[in-house]
Amino acid sequence: MLLNALFLWLWRLLPPHLPKWGLGARLAMMTTLSLSAWLLGAFGVVTVLAPIRAAGDIRTLLWIGAGVTATVITLGLITSRDAATPSSPPRPVPLGVLLARGLFAAMAVSVAVIWSRLGGPLAAGMASVFPVIFLTTMVSLWLSQGEAVQSGAVGSMMLGSTAVSAFALTAAFALPAYGVVAGCALGWLAAVCFVSLPAAAWVRRGR
Repeated sequence: MLLNALFLWLWRLLPPHLPKWGLGARLAMMTTLSLSAWLLGAFGVVTVLAPIRAAGDIRTLLWIGAGVTATVITLGLITSRDAATPSSPPRPVPLGVLLARGLFAAMAVSVAVIWSRLGGPLAAGMASVFPVIFLTTMVSLWLSQGEAVQSGAVGSMMLGSTAVSAFALTAAFALPAYGVVAGCALGWLAAVCFVSLPAAAWVRRGR
């Protein structure tokens, strides 16, 4: 999730420094730069963590996960603190874009499963965390609402993404102890109560 948070942060950092080109050209450059940075980071992270996973060092992985979650929460709080306020009412996102988000996410998961079965753990690890939903969200916001709105949404999306980490960390303990159904329920409750609801309250604090 740290990689995806940094991916989102680039969509806040880079747009003001892009050339004064047309909408399509600026969006294409922004997409290329952010995905290139993400691919380099993903390769490094998967390579570094591979020996730890191979050794079965679950404790170290959990500590890393907790540290990453805390870091992303901090980045989200800082980034959302001075988020831009849209000057006009938000326009609805087309249904096709919403369907594309779900379709691309399903494709990324499917590719990760196929690659893992073919013996490519490095590629599978990178595909499994590909920021497809974040990418389609940023692109759709840029096109439909404008650069300022998508930039202002970065902090909120960072905070929301940490719910996944909270679920995973809780499930790592709850699933072995209580089984699949109860373990997943506890993970969901932890994510909602300790991340989603506080994040929503923080984002809405000034409205």
